[in-house]
Amino acid sequence: MQRKLALALNKARRTSFTAADGSYSVETRDLVLELSALGVAASKIGEVMKSCATASGQDCGRVPSARTIGRIIDEGGEMAKMQIVYEMKEAQAYTLSTDSTTILGVNNASVSVSLRIPDYANPNALGPHATRFLGIYQSDSHTAQTQLDNIGGIYEDFLESYNQSTMTAGLAPTRKGLLFALCTGMHSDHASDQKLLFELLSALRKDEKLIELAATATRVMDAEKFMTYVIEANNRKFDTVGGVEAWLRLSSAEQLKANEEVMRSAMKKIGQQTYNNLPPEAKTGLGRVIPWMGCCMHKDLNCTRAGAAGASKWWAANGKAPPLALWNKDISKHAPNRPLTEAEQKSNAGAIKLLQLLGALLNHKDDKKGEHDLARNWFLDTMGKLLMFPDVSNVRFGTFGEAACVVLLVYEHLIEYLEVVAFRKEGNRGIDNLNHLEKNVYNGLKDVPTIVELVALAANAISISQPYIVHVRNREINGLNLGQYHEGVKSHVKHLAAHPEYFIDSEVEAEAITLNKKPLRQPEVLQAIRRRASTLPRDDVQGVLTAFFDEAWAAWVRFTAEFAPGGVIARMTPEERDRAWMPAANDANESGCGQKRSQTSKTKCLTLRRFNAKAMYRNNGTHAFAKHKVTMQDRGKIMRRVRKLDAMGLEKLRRKILAEHNKKKAELGRKRQERRVARQLQQKQQLEGIKKDFTLDATEVGKMSTKALENQLRIWRKYVFPHKRGEPAELLPANKCTTKDVRRKEILKAIRMFKERGLSLDVVLGEGVGDSDGLCADASAEFADEADPMDSDMDE
Repeated sequence: MQRKLALALNKARRTSFTAADGSYSVETRDLVLELSALGVAASKIGEVMKSCATASGQDCGRVPSARTIGRIIDEGGEMAKMQIVYEMKEAQAYTLSTDSTTILGVNNASVSVSLRIPDYANPNALGPHATRFLGIYQSDSHTAQTQLDNIGGIYEDFLESYNQSTMTAGLAPTRKGLLFALCTGMHSDHASDQKLLFELLSALRKDEKLIELAATATRVMDAEKFMTYVIEANNRKFDTVGGVEAWLRLSSAEQLKANEEVMRSAMKKIGQQTYNNLPPEAKTGLGRVIPWMGCCMHKDLNCTRAGAAGASKWWAANGKAPPLALWNKDISKHAPNRPLTEAEQKSNAGAIKLLQLLGALLNHKDDKKGEHDLARNWFLDTMGKLLMFPDVSNVRFGTFGEAACVVLLVYEHLIEYLEVVAFRKEGNRGIDNLNHLEKNVYNGLKDVPTIVELVALAANAISISQPYIVHVRNREINGLNLGQYHEGVKSHVKHLAAHPEYFIDSEVEAEAITLNKKPLRQPEVLQAIRRRASTLPRDDVQGVLTAFFDEAWAAWVRFTAEFAPGGVIARMTPEERDRAWMPAANDANESGCGQKRSQTSKTKCLTLRRFNAKAMYRNNGTHAFAKHKVTMQDRGKIMRRVRKLDAMGLEKLRRKILAEHNKKKAELGRKRQERRVARQLQQKQQLEGIKKDFTLDATEVGKMSTKALENQLRIWRKYVFPHKRGEPAELLPANKCTTKDVRRKEILKAIRMFKERGLSLDVVLGEGVGDSDGLCADASAEFADEADPMDSDMDE
């Protein structure tokens, strides 16, 4: 009896993660997915499960291996794909958003959709708006058409999972075109490739809408009439490829693609005619133009950048000494010997440059460089709190404004700390002990124009950027409803441009300065601005503040153009805006790219498919969807699909495609180099003939015919004194040398310059061949500007 009782107690204590057939139960698989979503590494999940069971006094028996856990994570990704399509079809409307970045040299793009999601716990209730993450994809190009094709590839992948589920039982498979037809808007940054992507998306959506309309019409259409459309499109197909014989020479894949286009063309024509016959009220809905909106975080970033540029221009425009140039060591070494370019002059002075140097000194992105904890410990001991300098080298949004505020708050302490850095080093040179970077920071903090620009940057941060970012980061806000709010932003920026004294005079209340008319988030910063401004020339401070806000206002007008009166967004009804709901900030994709970068730095061997599976399951709340919508039959299909995908070697194939693109790009570069060499050889051969007729004798010039003068002048203009870009031409262009006398005068002037400069004929017409500064400089410039068809438009 005691033995039976002991066995019963042991059985009660024992728990098992496996089902009766030996496979891991649904509950176990859900537990694995939840632990993965919480950040537990796949290799440690089994140990965590065993430890938890042991701590509760239970014997769990066998736990999943790392390989099984990886497959379970992939299964979660498959359920997330089904969830996305299900929610798109339930909402019947969604908005698309994208963003991209380069990670380990490869372009990574993030895609998200925003829509009204169902309430899985209460099917009769109206769910909230939410943003769903569709994952990261990698591509060999960043052109708009490639991005659209990749989004279509994502939809096809998701539909392959969804169309095999029990949710589609008895229904026709969902087409990729239907998902594009459901799109009601797009949200992205302000880059030109994103605006082109929106145009392509809008055109594709219109086509798919027509095809959906045609599909409805063909259900009641006479078969003979339908075939007339198909035959007409088919005849155009033969004309397009060059006739029947040319058609027969095409590969089967090319013929299949052409036949698909024939059907699309026929369906679009049917759809267009059906649309034309609809009543006006029905046309309004189907023909609606979808909106595009730019990310509000990028709006603030771009407008702050424009304001800083306006402040830097104020000095020269008013005849004042500009901020001190904070050149790097290389430019400092060569600056006395060569004129600096305009870009070098602009990028090496001012408040932004000083903050970049401070970021490199106090919070370098490489932990082995800079002061880091040495500085933090000193500030903690001196001020009683840690100084966490904003990460200006990694994070763009708002960090330069925040950094300007920090500098003004601890201005005297920063100078004191730099003196500590100087005197703790060996040597008796005092402040000269500082290295080049530290000395630049020290000199920049002592430079009055630089600090004036710093005051303007901090003023914009506390008055505009901080309250603006707080407002637009509200996840409940529909970005399409911010038109009136942005009118208020522009009005307030213009008001501050007209009243720069608000930031200087202590009697002005803080509420008059801030965008939201509320107390400042950091009132001590306004006090620091006024304290620092009192030590600076008042006219300079007011002038730079006005210039900053004037340029910022112009940028706000430019970057909020989508909200203009009479535009697409302004004409939308409240119901239409609700269907096209989109967040004010592109956080989902910024976060997706950031997660991928962070994960890659930790586990470089993690496949892209598994990263997407983990991220989509975690970010999209897939657990609730799986609990209410995924059946046991679905789970069986998902398990089989995951194992099939596992065996296909998709990661290896993806890497191979990227490698082949690099090879093609290198081959194009090689051919471009061959053309350049051939061109230089041709130039050299031409010069051999030119030498025979070329002369420096002025008397010979007087005897030349019009044609000979023209050829002679062409030689001088092209080979001896070529026009350099950005500089005035030394000889008149061909369209200004239309008479014999003018040509003769230009040649004589060229001979005189040639002799005055002591040039050698052998060098100019001989050794210079093939050199970038010699006779072939024009050819080199021509090929340097030659566009590479495989280059991306990734840079903003």
